Amino acid sequence: TPEGTQSYREFRKIAIRQYGSIDNYVREVILRRPATKNTIAASVSSSSASQHLPLSSEYIIRKNDFPYALEQGIEHWVIWSLKEMTHDEVEEALRKTFSGKEWVFVINPAHLQSVGSVWHGHIFTRDDDSATS
Repeated sequence: TPEGTQSYREFRKIAIRQYGSIDNYVREVILRRPATKNTIAASVSSSSASQHLPLSSEYIIRKNDFPYALEQGIEHWVIWSLKEMTHDEVEEALRKTFSGKEWVFVINPAHLQSVGSVWHGHIFTRDDDSATS
């Protein structure tokens, strides 16, 4: 939506000013890795900070701070990792995390990724109607 795009642009300016780049923000705030000498240790509050799942040693899955405009009932999540995950690793993580839900996982092409140096993919979930039948 235009409002979502504007909100993201405003957030991006703040994050770049405080962390040097969006990539640094993701590493420090989302993946909770220490600041590097090229970044400023500061904190940007995130509306979905309390909606993320516990950090494993390899990845974190959390609701997208700026979700795509989706039909009602579909949630937009992101899986972040400091290393590239294999298809099998992603599938195992999603099966454990989203039991009882249908999900689709996609990785945007490089030219569409707003965070290019941190591996991530998008997950779209909804309740699995067949699980209740």
